[in-house]
Amino acid sequence: MGASLLDAGVLVVIPAHNVARYLPQGIRSIVNQTIADWHCVIVDDGSTDATADVAQRLAEDDRAGRITVVRQPNRGLSAARNAGERAGPPTQFVLFLDADDELFPDALDSLRQCLQRNLGHVAAHGYARLIDPDGESLPDGDFQQVLRYRNTLDAKGRLSRNSPTDPTTFCALAVNNCIISTGTAMIRRAAFRASYGFDTTLRSAEDWDIWLRISRDSDLLFVDRPIMKYRRSPNSMSSNHWRMAWGIQWARAKLLHDSSNSPAQAAYARRAYRTFYRTLGSKRLGELIHGSAWNFRGLTLAMINMALALFGPSLLWCMVLISGRSGSIATSGRPEGST
Repeated sequence: MGASLLDAGVLVVIPAHNVARYLPQGIRSIVNQTIADWHCVIVDDGSTDATADVAQRLAEDDRAGRITVVRQPNRGLSAARNAGERAGPPTQFVLFLDADDELFPDALDSLRQCLQRNLGHVAAHGYARLIDPDGESLPDGDFQQVLRYRNTLDAKGRLSRNSPTDPTTFCALAVNNCIISTGTAMIRRAAFRASYGFDTTLRSAEDWDIWLRISRDSDLLFVDRPIMKYRRSPNSMSSNHWRMAWGIQWARAKLLHDSSNSPAQAAYARRAYRTFYRTLGSKRLGELIHGSAWNFRGLTLAMINMALALFGPSLLWCMVLISGRSGSIATSGRPEGST
């Protein structure tokens, strides 16, 4: 593909590994978009079920020829996303949709219009609504509120909420990943390529890592509306809590020790880390104290959170040194494992 990305169309990349059950719903949500100038690349990432056959059938069913299927050995989510972006035709914009999620009909149009009106920004995102494995709506609880109001730190270093009219800044992302899914965000492809894509050494939280890298130089615009349906299922990445927790700590290690941070960004990231875990630990302790009964798991999590608040940045750096990856994490620019 040439270096010029002049077509105002949108590339949608779907990494697919053993998702034959859900892939048709995801593709249908793209076909039903209110804009027609999209192209979709499905990357079959070494599936062992019928995913490849389902993807090929879906591509053949689109008479406009807007769906391409790429097959590769299993290399993981980040590598599949990067491969899909490279395989796509020239477009100005790209969105990465997980195969078990679904877009609302006006998702691509809403995000693209936002970016076309704001040429100085490289990405825009909205929020998601929860669905179960069968596609039925789930109670959101405070899920949407967290995504809409996106915590940051106030002048006294306390967690405070943004307004839904505010963009998503590096400061908000340094506190926590408030974007939740790549399918809620559209990126200018030139900016995506300048970031070197997803870091393939991160097995989770790789999306948070790329939002942090992009936000160092440009706020992400926020569109205050649901963009996609986020499927909660027992086999999803987000349901593997320990894997997610480990990936989050690696992403935080990169955030804290990346030399591309400005001095102000580095200092803010350290404050955000301590404040986030101190607040979380205090909340869990309060729930235990004022709850009807103590439980070992809750107490353990509260103690871990408080320990991270006190010693987390130092513990993360020790983890990085032991792993031998200090050079790649502390080096600005191309992330280790990007392709």
